[in-house]
Amino acid sequence: DDVGRGGSDDPAATVNEQELEKQKLLFHQARLANRGVAEMVLLHISAAKGQQTESVMKTLILGISILRGGNVDVQAAMLNNLKEKKDAAFFLSISGLMSSCSVLDLDAFERNTKAEGLGVGADGAAGEKNMHDAEFTCALFRFIQLTCEGHNLDW
Repeated sequence: DDVGRGGSDDPAATVNEQELEKQKLLFHQARLANRGVAEMVLLHISAAKGQQTESVMKTLILGISILRGGNVDVQAAMLNNLKEKKDAAFFLSISGLMSSCSVLDLDAFERNTKAEGLGVGADGAAGEKNMHDAEFTCALFRFIQLTCEGHNLDW
């Protein structure tokens, strides 16, 4: 039975389901924020001192989860925490994490891809060098994006 599960041709049902999912997400995000998770994310990133670790990756994923959907309440909690604590270590750590991310060398990546396609001695290191921390880099910049977006809605 697909009624109420998106199997219906009724667009209003789909919109209602999406709104219900959004409300559930906001509820869980608020519950976590009220228990100090937003501050914990900031503290853990500060304590990392710019070093990429599995723990920092998990922290970024948690931060993304509580900010997903442009949650302005969680954004405000994080901003207030940073203002109150005057936590320069957070920004230094973010800067260090950004500096440690590799930038995609598109020319080397394309040469490597073409060489692999032709079956000649591809320089596998070029592809690995370009993509070894792609997941971490994407998570870091997604976290930064979500902490910032939505603050100019009053313009």
